[in-house]
Amino acid sequence: MKDMIIIGAGDFGREVAWLIEDINKRQMTYRVLGYLDDANCVQGQTVHNYKVLGKIEFLKSLCDNNEVCCVIAMQDTIARKLIVERLDWFSKCYHFR
Repeated sequence: MKDMIIIGAGDFGREVAWLIEDINKRQMTYRVLGYLDDANCVQGQTVHNYKVLGKIEFLKSLCDNNEVCCVIAMQDTIARKLIVERLDWFSKCYHFR
C-alpha cells in the first residue's frame, strides 16, 4: 500500500479523497496520510476524515525517510503550476508527476 498526501484541503481535495476511497474499495492501494494546505484557517483541522498535517513545505519532512505519493488537488491551474514549481526538489527525488 502506498502512502498518499493530498495537496489542497478545499472542495477538489475532498473529491480526490473520495476518489481514493473508491479506488481502495476495489483494491487497497493508497493510505491517505492527510492534506497539506497553506491556508492558516485549516491548519490542524480535519477535512473529510483526514487531518490537515501542515503547509505544503511540510511534504519535505514527510519524504525524508518515507516514500510518499502526492496529488495536487487544486482547481486553479495557475496555483497548481506555482505549487509544482515550489516542489521542484520533490520531482528530482520522487518522480513527481
